[in-house]
Amino acid sequence: MRCALDIDWNRSLVAAAISRAFTPPPDKPIWYWADEVVLLKNEDAAEPGPYRSSKTPWTRRIQDLIRVPQMWVWSWKLNCWVPVPVSEVDVRKSSQSGFSEACLNGIRWVVTYRPRNCIYAIDSADEAKKIARRLLRSFQYLDRSIFTGDPDDLKILEFQLRGMELLFYGSFSSGKFANKQAPLTFSDEVEEHGKFILGDLASRKKTSTGGLQVNLSKPKLKGGPIDQAFESGNQEEFFVPCPHCNHRQFLTFFPEEREVPFHDYNDLLTLEDGTQMPRPLPLGEMRKLKTGRFVFEHCKNLLGKWDRLRVLNETYYECASCQQPIEEHHKRWMIDRGLWLPTVIDAAPGIVSQQMSDFYSEDSLSTWGRIANEYIESKHSENIQKLQEFYNHRCGKPWAEEANAVVAADIKTNLAGRSLWFVDAPNTSGQIVRNIYSDEASAARLSEAASLRGAESPVIHSVCPAYSRGTVPWDPYRKDSKSHPTLILGSDVGGNYARWVVIALHPNLRDSAVIDWGAELDPDAIREIMLTKSWLVPSTGLACKALSGWIDARYRPQDVYRACIASRGFLVPTKGLGGAAAINVKLWSYVRVPGYNFSELHYNDQRAKDALYLDRLKRMRKRLWFPSDVQDDPQFVFEMCQEKQKQDRRGFWIWDDEVSNNHYGDSVKEAILGTDYMLRRAA
Repeated sequence: MRCALDIDWNRSLVAAAISRAFTPPPDKPIWYWADEVVLLKNEDAAEPGPYRSSKTPWTRRIQDLIRVPQMWVWSWKLNCWVPVPVSEVDVRKSSQSGFSEACLNGIRWVVTYRPRNCIYAIDSADEAKKIARRLLRSFQYLDRSIFTGDPDDLKILEFQLRGMELLFYGSFSSGKFANKQAPLTFSDEVEEHGKFILGDLASRKKTSTGGLQVNLSKPKLKGGPIDQAFESGNQEEFFVPCPHCNHRQFLTFFPEEREVPFHDYNDLLTLEDGTQMPRPLPLGEMRKLKTGRFVFEHCKNLLGKWDRLRVLNETYYECASCQQPIEEHHKRWMIDRGLWLPTVIDAAPGIVSQQMSDFYSEDSLSTWGRIANEYIESKHSENIQKLQEFYNHRCGKPWAEEANAVVAADIKTNLAGRSLWFVDAPNTSGQIVRNIYSDEASAARLSEAASLRGAESPVIHSVCPAYSRGTVPWDPYRKDSKSHPTLILGSDVGGNYARWVVIALHPNLRDSAVIDWGAELDPDAIREIMLTKSWLVPSTGLACKALSGWIDARYRPQDVYRACIASRGFLVPTKGLGGAAAINVKLWSYVRVPGYNFSELHYNDQRAKDALYLDRLKRMRKRLWFPSDVQDDPQFVFEMCQEKQKQDRRGFWIWDDEVSNNHYGDSVKEAILGTDYMLRRAA
């Protein structure tokens, strides 16, 4: 029998565990360690091979925070920067930012040197599985002793590793986190699984000393989950120096102005650990910080049209200080000297928040010329969603919705007979918004100022001649000289009512005018109006009927279907979908009605309300005019103003489905929906 002294302690698992516990990790940053040991496989990266933090140097700070969660906070009492433990990191980011891989490096390092429970949450189970497989493939290049040796410990979404559990979740259900404690938690794509995920994950690290929560996401709407999280922190920007004058600035697509409580960012304090921080202004004082811009307005041909090849090759960045052109080839020099610096001084201690755009990326699909071309495409697209995606995915900025409720002033603003002048120009955040003026001179001044800043913002004159209810203010659009004028009827049908509204389509195929409305008892009465009633066009002296009608079939489907059949196809049944039913309907789809020889139009109710209340009444991207005597019918105005928005469980603003007495509003929505559907190929 061998005695205890004969045991080979060098091979003892117990001795190895004790040795690991008391052996300090390598004295090097996580990103430096990852450069040496992390190998990305073909299925995990666009550029497989060794990880290189130099491709995304702005992600080094978040990796440093995972290892040493400490930030510097200004103390007015001590009049100096003091270290504070970090409990949360919030990153509002663009698409090509590299933050997700940086967080995975943090997990790889923890697994290797400081085992502790970790949770990684993302928006879907499929994505969670992809992340789990991606990590597992990279673990094979690390210390093999991180595994327990039991194959059953490596499940699809749960890894039992040496001294820790690594858990992956793919939904926003709070039940997923029950009884799971982890000092290190990650939430990726927060916007896709809601603001409640942040609180759920925070509760998982409450019992852990020094717990850290990392939240990453591309933003969507202003006030969304990641935007709120970013606003609660110190709002760091990645400052880079100008290659001509060394002025330190962060990159923005349009020039921005921001109030900051710090002196010039070129004059920094060096703290005891080598960190550089800005010098605060006296308490209460602010300084206006200006940023540079993308320049590509010179890339036009002799006809004034965009030369897209020149935009691709000649777009440059203009320095905010010296106004000299910064070319694409300067990007590497700049980002190598970049620094994360705060832009607020009164943030909650312990919360680091960062903003990152694609403007720093050296990826071939993120050159400044490609980004400028994407902006041109999105700006001139009829789909406002494309412009929002540009701000979210490329700029890493939230999109600001401009309305939460419809009010009587929105109807009054859109009365016919008033001339308005529009200028689509960037605001202080660089987002293009429609500025509305009642005089041409003010609009011209803004247009000229925007042009000097490099933004093409012509003055748009919008006017509809005054008209009374029951008449048509212009000769409506006709497909050709033999076609009927385009008047469209919309109808909302309920248990004991059937409202209707008729609109006239302008020849520009964008704008419309509400010309008449009324209240009936059943769909048959709507059919009768559709087939027999006419409206006068004073400019031509002709009377015209509605060309088509779109009628809600949700609450009285059989009555509506019979009326549609009797209308000989002039009435089309519709059904607005919300919630999960609308997921597969981006805007509309034609669906066969069981038992009948015709189809009905299914549409996304949220998008249809956006098209009416936001695009037309609020933003006026397309005009919807009302007759000058519309206020003589207060019931019509009242029912047009019942829609309002609310926040859903994920923190997004949506139209409230519980509103009532909005029948005329729904009738106008049906008419606008039918018009847009008929013009889906003609526009």
